[in-house]
Amino acid sequence: MLKALHPDLGGDKEEFLKFLAWYTEQHAKDKNFKAEVVKRLPSQGNYVYRCEEFTLEEILTLKQKTLVLPVEKKCPDCDGTGYDRCKSQVCGNCLGTGLIETLSSRSKDKVYVPCPFCGGRGRVQRVICSTCLGRGTIRDELRVVVDLPLGLEEGDYLYLPRDRFNLPQDVYVEVVIKDHPNFKRVGKDLILEHSVSVWELLLSDFIEVPTLEGRERLATSDLRISQEIVLKSRGLYYYERGDLKRGDLIVKLRVIYPIDLPLEVKECLNLAYETYKRLHQGG
Repeated sequence: MLKALHPDLGGDKEEFLKFLAWYTEQHAKDKNFKAEVVKRLPSQGNYVYRCEEFTLEEILTLKQKTLVLPVEKKCPDCDGTGYDRCKSQVCGNCLGTGLIETLSSRSKDKVYVPCPFCGGRGRVQRVICSTCLGRGTIRDELRVVVDLPLGLEEGDYLYLPRDRFNLPQDVYVEVVIKDHPNFKRVGKDLILEHSVSVWELLLSDFIEVPTLEGRERLATSDLRISQEIVLKSRGLYYYERGDLKRGDLIVKLRVIYPIDLPLEVKECLNLAYETYKRLHQGG
């Protein structure tokens, strides 16, 4: 597209510049929010480490996630000095006079010069800041929107460079995949145990089972043959020799049979069974 709009190839110059500006902006946005995936923490360096839980839905379907990162920032009340700017105490060096007595280097007479500790003010700011308790920094939370790459695995680290995400330090976020109430992880595959009534299998052409991307329709004719069905490439993403692949979703059906059937229902079932045998034998 960019090449086709180039003025040297017959394209319109204004359209070319507009498209170039848009492309550059989008490329910058993509780069700014993209986190790198590493397998281990650096052995040295100044960085922030934290663990973050990710759900299976986030790993497989969510393109972005907002991370809340703890950061240290300069105390606004003391401007990072650790002392209260509005409170002071008497200088212990000049005892509040602002001057100290010394001998002149020429006449050896006593002279008074401004106190070097308080600058001649007689008071010093040595009252500990009540906001930061003298540290000069306070703890805060920073929200960062991160593009989640496909193929994240348990134990991976998301590397957030400080210059790319405008952070005070580099951040490494360890990926912890949260257990799902319905889907179990077995290697790269997902296991779903789904209950279905015998009536659905007998009377319906399709049943619906939940997946992480939505509900999936399965033909009951296939389910009668086996109570386990494999949905290809519906499991976890992973890399193999540099290629992005995906595991399977294995649906294990648990058929629920009715108990304590009323007499009227049993009579109807017997009649239906006799009709089925007659039609089946006749075919």
